[in-house]
Amino acid sequence: MNLFSHCVLTASDEAQAAAFRALLDRRIRHGLYPREISFHVYPDPPGRVGSGGGTLWALHRLYDDLGLDPLEDLRRPDAPSVLLLHAAGESRRLPVFAPEGKLFAPVPAPSSSVLPPVVLDLQLALYLRFPWKPGLVVVGSGDVIIDFDTDALSELEAPITGFATPASLEQGSRHGVFRFDSQLRHLEDYFQKQPAEFLSRNAVIEGTDSCALDIGIVAMQPDYLQGLFSLGRAATAAGPTVLEATSSGSMRFGLYLEQLSASLRTVTREEYRSRLAGASSLAVADQDLFYDHLHEHALGGHLARRCTFLHFGSLAEFPPAALRIAEAGLKPFNALFDTEELIPRQRNGSLTMSSYECEFSAGSGAAALADACEAVRLSCAGQTLVSGVRVPLDFVIPNGFCVDARHTPAGAVVALYHHDDSFRPAPFSMLRFCGLLLAEWLDERALSPSDVMPGGEPPKAPPVDPYDLALFTVDEDPSFLEGYVAPPSDAGAWGGRFRASTRVSLRTLNATADVVQRDAERQRLRTLALRDQLAGGKGWRTASGSDMRAAVTAGASEAVLKKSAAETLDPVLKLYRKRDPCGSGGRAEKRRSG
Repeated sequence: MNLFSHCVLTASDEAQAAAFRALLDRRIRHGLYPREISFHVYPDPPGRVGSGGGTLWALHRLYDDLGLDPLEDLRRPDAPSVLLLHAAGESRRLPVFAPEGKLFAPVPAPSSSVLPPVVLDLQLALYLRFPWKPGLVVVGSGDVIIDFDTDALSELEAPITGFATPASLEQGSRHGVFRFDSQLRHLEDYFQKQPAEFLSRNAVIEGTDSCALDIGIVAMQPDYLQGLFSLGRAATAAGPTVLEATSSGSMRFGLYLEQLSASLRTVTREEYRSRLAGASSLAVADQDLFYDHLHEHALGGHLARRCTFLHFGSLAEFPPAALRIAEAGLKPFNALFDTEELIPRQRNGSLTMSSYECEFSAGSGAAALADACEAVRLSCAGQTLVSGVRVPLDFVIPNGFCVDARHTPAGAVVALYHHDDSFRPAPFSMLRFCGLLLAEWLDERALSPSDVMPGGEPPKAPPVDPYDLALFTVDEDPSFLEGYVAPPSDAGAWGGRFRASTRVSLRTLNATADVVQRDAERQRLRTLALRDQLAGGKGWRTASGSDMRAAVTAGASEAVLKKSAAETLDPVLKLYRKRDPCGSGGRAEKRRSG
């Protein structure tokens, strides 16, 4: 296993960075992550600095903390190798896991740890197989799960390398696409979210009907990094250096548009300016600055084969991506055995993970996921995501809904919303909630817009932020919750009860969430499941001693553990325990008697 020396995670702000550090610390103390890797979490500078600005800023913070000068020390034989994962963001389109952030969202992967597997664990399974060497930096995204055959990945040679995989033109139209030469040896161009017709003419992999889909991984060699940091120290047209402007939030640039485009060997200065016109906030003089510092470091490409590429940045994407994880057999990097103790339960399109005594059924072919649920029976009619539910829901959860149970200082909340809802600011008349226009949903329940606006005020001039709307009630029973997904029979009574209830917004739900408590709750449920597996005689295979102690504390029989240890599956211990009495033991007895 190849190891990089440092793993850097970016966060939106210090509050999110503290949450990431807490979740990392739980896993490090549990012995799940290699001790040879140092983890660092850096919040982005204030404002929106872009993926390129975030990369420059995070690497600057890392090298500064390590006491290194990137213009002088990155060619040393002991220069740090760095994995940098961009994990900042509110996760607005995935509010159910927004407190953890997408990188620490739970995933349905087999594991022998009572700590729940998260996206980061699956990402590390790929990055630990890279051909690492001193000074190399690999940048990835926190909202995708990627796995591909790294045996064909020879030592990276280009100053900067982008990674792609064959994909349909339709999928490529929603992402970035690389164009290779006919021999797939040289990278000739890069296109961002171009129509399928354009890609058909300009980006088809020769001999196929596919394009080279950008999978969001970029590898940077020391010479490229020196060019990037030289750019960071250069003065902008406004006066401050690029790094100073980035740290203050006054400059924004992307890793793909401004940086990678500048390194395309086929792009002239005039073409570079043309590509950035209307798409970049950089002044023309600053565009020239980027081109001058980065163009000499040519962008190369690697076309990954047998690649799994799962994007899960939204409620609509997460359940089918989770199903793909189970179908593809993806495992956390620390799941080293063919048989793991805790395996997500899969039945007819439904998946249950980190739950206990949860019966979850879905229609045939549905992509339905239940997480951290306990002692409930749930039924859904299609694609759904259910998390943290402890109360029985007597109604069928309709297709496209998320049931998101939270603990707040005001009390328990079960939030229901739809994957087509509005999660970004928009005019009130365009906002959607529970699969309908919000105005229509309110009208069906004898409610008015002022009933959900902050402070009870009528809607103001657009835009209205749906995260601020008081849409979710505290401590309500299942019969009332059904009124969220279907028009209540008595709209006046339902609306009156809604108005009389203590209500909270998505912003409040996320701001008051305790990520450590949420992680610990999944751990508790997984410990109970491990305890029951031992009681059922399924054996002790690969779980750690500390997890076994937790299972005993939770009520597992010590006799069962001793019996399991005596009936080990390990072939070496089996031979030792079943050795011939006339073997080494017998010879030792004869020597003593003689």
